[in-house]
Amino acid sequence: MQGLLLTLAISAICFTRASGKLSKTPCTEVESQQNFTLSEYMGVWHEIERLPTHFVSGECVTEKYSLQTNGWIKLTTMERLENGSLQYYQGELAPTRLNVTATLQYRSGLPFISIPEMAEFSFVPYIILSTDYTSYSLVYSCFQQRMFSWSRVEYAWILSRERHLPEDVINHLHEILEKYKIQADEMVKSPQENCPKNT
Repeated sequence: MQGLLLTLAISAICFTRASGKLSKTPCTEVESQQNFTLSEYMGVWHEIERLPTHFVSGECVTEKYSLQTNGWIKLTTMERLENGSLQYYQGELAPTRLNVTATLQYRSGLPFISIPEMAEFSFVPYIILSTDYTSYSLVYSCFQQRMFSWSRVEYAWILSRERHLPEDVINHLHEILEKYKIQADEMVKSPQENCPKNT
């Protein structure tokens, strides 16, 4: 893979509760954001579009990345459920080589890794395909797993610093997905209307 890679190794706690797109074909080879600077990526991102999942599927989905004094990154995800309540998910990410390959690892504190069948989900990639740090981010993740006969599990997200993103920017990010044969036409809108303030 060319360029500097941002790989967040996200644990099973996210991806077992988030059935992504399944396919029998191998994962797509993609190029990550070049010259990536982790510190500039910190802060709040709002989900604009995603490949369909059965996990975070509510409204007002927001991700907050916070660099901690111990070098880990706190990741907090928030969504508004159908009943109007707010659901939060938390985890930690650790860079292995900060701003070099920008490879991170996730830990949730849950004992899922003691289950042999779940061990293969311990770390999966989270790749920043494109970001300008100040307005948009395009994220892709894909991994093969044997639980479903070595199916490919695929995810993609369009994120924004604001709750809305201009259509021309979204179209540009769709073009990047399509370049890698990732089906942009299957992306679904993530509602960001009438969301709680300060989230």
